[in-house]
Amino acid sequence: MRHFPYRFWTTLLLAAVLGLGLLSAPACAQSGSTRIPDIQGAGHRTPLDGERVAEVPGIATATTEEGFFMQAPTPDGKPATSDGIFVYTAEPPAVEVADAVSVMGTAQEYLRSDRDRDLTVTEIDASEDAATVMVTASGKALPEPTVIGRSGRKPPARTIDDDGLSAFEPRQDGIDFYESLEGMRVRVDSALVTGPTRGDRAVVLADGGRDAQPQTWQGGVAVDPNDFNPERIGIDGELVGGMPAAAVGDRFAGPITGVLDYNRGHFELLATQPLPDLAPAELARERSDLSGAAERLRVATFNVENLDPGDGDHFEALAAQIVEGLKAPEVLALAEVQDNSGPTDDGTVAADATYRQLIEAIGTAQGPRYAFTDIAPADGRDGGQPGGNIRVGLLYRPDRIALAERPKGDATTATAVRAEGERAALSLCPGRIEPASPAFEDSRKPLAAEFRFNGERLFVIGNHFVSKGGDAPLFGAEQPPPQPSRQQRNAQAKAVNRFANELLAINPDANIVVLGDLNDFAFSPPLQTLKGDALRNLTETLPRPQRYSYIFQGNAQTLDHILVSDALAQAAQADIVHLNAGFRGASSDHDPAIARLSFEP
Repeated sequence: MRHFPYRFWTTLLLAAVLGLGLLSAPACAQSGSTRIPDIQGAGHRTPLDGERVAEVPGIATATTEEGFFMQAPTPDGKPATSDGIFVYTAEPPAVEVADAVSVMGTAQEYLRSDRDRDLTVTEIDASEDAATVMVTASGKALPEPTVIGRSGRKPPARTIDDDGLSAFEPRQDGIDFYESLEGMRVRVDSALVTGPTRGDRAVVLADGGRDAQPQTWQGGVAVDPNDFNPERIGIDGELVGGMPAAAVGDRFAGPITGVLDYNRGHFELLATQPLPDLAPAELARERSDLSGAAERLRVATFNVENLDPGDGDHFEALAAQIVEGLKAPEVLALAEVQDNSGPTDDGTVAADATYRQLIEAIGTAQGPRYAFTDIAPADGRDGGQPGGNIRVGLLYRPDRIALAERPKGDATTATAVRAEGERAALSLCPGRIEPASPAFEDSRKPLAAEFRFNGERLFVIGNHFVSKGGDAPLFGAEQPPPQPSRQQRNAQAKAVNRFANELLAINPDANIVVLGDLNDFAFSPPLQTLKGDALRNLTETLPRPQRYSYIFQGNAQTLDHILVSDALAQAAQADIVHLNAGFRGASSDHDPAIARLSFEP
């Protein structure tokens, strides 16, 4: 919501007088006028913030419901200062694209979202009583768009910012590069989709992604400890009728032209001309090569994205992926299983109907019969969609593996590690790990279960660590971006690592699997804390083009992990099965990960 008066004055009478020849229209850049580059300045904030600016000349390049973009008729020739700007009018402006205008108003920085860590957008507030927007001519030629890419200005390929925004370096820092084009007409050629359509938006790489690294098997880009891919750019189709359903690897057959804007933590090209046809990549969803065997057991993790029993189609799609894509693993750790009433906030916490509905759908898809185990959370205490009471749960195949017969835990009682001779055991099965710890406040509690397979004990710990929801955006006002959620994830990782070490203290050869949606990267401090000296992260063994399970704003990343103890690591095989992330018609926003473990004598 904008917080300005909804009044807009256009000097139609003055324009009529000009049309009669009683007065002369001002020159586009006459003495005493303010130019757009002067307002923009070489930085992220206008040097004229709060000041009145008069007779600002421009050519209208795009209109919205509450203003318009305009660009200087003549560029200033300085790459660091943008020649474009947004003019806020609070209602549909009396301006058409290709009109020459002269604007009087107040230069300001405006925060377009409720997220105070976003960048502000430089604009002219022309909604005040004393502001004017005068159309001086119509049908003018639009300024030529600046090409983002090889045939124009290439964005930095590795660095978003390396100086805490203390220096403005468009050639070195991606955040400065896009700021130097804010509000200007731009063009992207041979756009390769690296972030699938969400609403009216997708994320692309210019020039078919030829200069982008590291690439995924789909053709997108993946995050790296030293490269979060500043060359990504959003495409917003709101002004041209929306965005086609694009998947990662698809290509736009022609150039995309629009104005450069900033919205909710990301720079984007706001398309002003119809989008070109989309050439689909037609990539096939993967199927795991890891089959079961008498002495091999498979465990998998799958975030099923708010599994609500009221959404029957969701269950069918997930069941097909479990049976066909994962080949029905013996143990499946699920994240985001909702209670029996879904998002209805009625005090329900049990999810037995949700599990049974999924188990029946797996059977309909010609899969084996599964059983389930979980611990219902206290109502409204584990985060997630309000009313849904999401939790971590386990599906397992009784024809292949047995759940240990021990007392079952509850929402608030912690399971403990105890010794049975030289073997480790759980006091509660399943049981929660440190459910009263502040580390798991308003977050999912880890679920630990003890199984029997081929005469051996297997400990499976399912997790869904706290999300990155409150963190600052990569292209935000604070650099490097603060990540307050990481502190809680690190505390969660310490708790789970501590539990694994308690098992290993009793039996150094204990078979332990820690898996789930851990909401962070393998190279992050929380994952390093979780791994410690006790566990090995199997997702790190995958080829780099395969090493991702989630795509956010065009950045492929691994959030779903499987870690194992040394007793299982040497002969283990792992896979992330790309079924959803980047595809059209996905059943979840995550890809599942799977591991095959050897229990040979």
